[in-house]
Amino acid sequence: MTSQPTTNSTPTSVGALPPAGRDLLAAVLEALDIPHPATRGGAEAYTRIRDERATNVVIVLRNLLDEKPLMHIEWMTAYLRDRLAENPPTGYVTCEQANAALAEGKSWTEAVALPTRCPAAHPEDPSPCGGPVVVTVLDAQNAGVDGCENHAARLLASLDGGRVYALPHAPDGAAIRTFKAAGTLRPFPWREAGR
Repeated sequence: MTSQPTTNSTPTSVGALPPAGRDLLAAVLEALDIPHPATRGGAEAYTRIRDERATNVVIVLRNLLDEKPLMHIEWMTAYLRDRLAENPPTGYVTCEQANAALAEGKSWTEAVALPTRCPAAHPEDPSPCGGPVVVTVLDAQNAGVDGCENHAARLLASLDGGRVYALPHAPDGAAIRTFKAAGTLRPFPWREAGR
């Protein structure tokens, strides 16, 4: 005869969770449910991004389950969303993007071609764009170029007296994230092996 576990609590539906718990679950879903690539060629970028995002989910969940006070759920959710913003699902063509291009009358080859990189990407820099164009980088003479956060940070790290400004449609913190990322890079990081 097997014993059945006893519990003093009644089952709780997700709808009964406090707003902070629901928000955290939404961020976890956002982290793991990224668009699938339209071609096998996009599988490497998809897997790299998904794995990085999953790692951040594990970090957050471990911290919460290690009996950290529940009042920190909001902070952990914000932390997770910041990490997701650093690892957007870009660098490959999604099924939805390819289908939309086909519906516009483009050929399959055109539909699955990666879009051109942002203006801030150096021609020798092999790294993919890190999302949409959201900031402007200015040099010491006020010459500027718009770019994604990734390429803007790499350009900013290579300038003396450079500055970064968010474009009007940019998400909150785009310029700050770009500035901080530039501070972790050496000038011309694409010249380093593996960068």
